[in-house]
Amino acid sequence: MVQVWLAYKVNACAQDHFHAICKAQVSTFDLLAGLGDRPASETEGLRAASDQLGAVAGEIESEITSSPSRVLFMEARPAVVGILLSGLGTILILRFRGFDL
Repeated sequence: MVQVWLAYKVNACAQDHFHAICKAQVSTFDLLAGLGDRPASETEGLRAASDQLGAVAGEIESEITSSPSRVLFMEARPAVVGILLSGLGTILILRFRGFDL
């Protein structure tokens, strides 16, 4: 169960980074919108930063979806703990009732 929790935290850390980068990209969009009709030479740095943040967010998102941390061939999620506990509980109940597995 600890292994599932740790793997889930690793997945959550990457998702937190993804959300933070997306928020930073939205902030650059807001700054660009606030600048209005300024010449392109003044807003070039913000546009480049926004593009780079978008590229990094895309890379992190593809990494999250393509290779999440897994435990017992299942993606590490809280539901996996429930599946494992129900399987172990079933085995214990059957053992206590006298069934041999």
